[in-house]
Amino acid sequence: LILAGVTYTVFPRVVFRIIVAVMLIKISHIKLGGVLGYYYTADAQCLPDGPHFSYTYYITVAGIVGSIVNLIAVILYQTYLSSCRLRSALICLISAGAIAPIMDIILIKRWNYVLGISDKVFFILGSAIFEHFVNIV
Repeated sequence: LILAGVTYTVFPRVVFRIIVAVMLIKISHIKLGGVLGYYYTADAQCLPDGPHFSYTYYITVAGIVGSIVNLIAVILYQTYLSSCRLRSALICLISAGAIAPIMDIILIKRWNYVLGISDKVFFILGSAIFEHFVNIV
């Protein structure tokens, strides 16, 4: 609130609106990464129906895929979103940000098996990609 008040008094109204929009986006984004780390790596004794990723797989795959996605996100932003109007870019980013938690919910509910996708592949396609994409852009 203090930051919003300062930007309201110091900057033009356009800048104020942008900062408020970004603040609202950040506040509304649900971050489940820390909690899901325990879910993904829990053993069969703790969570019988869990994905049971090894720590090596969880950390390595998320790191490698995240780095690749960061590079692609920067290229996509420079190619497509940098010339867009701010409103269009925000709508695109908010939509992508809304998909990330949905992917986590699908994996937790085990609906990925209904789709015929294994936990490891769905983790790469869901959490590892969308979480990094939304954070970098």
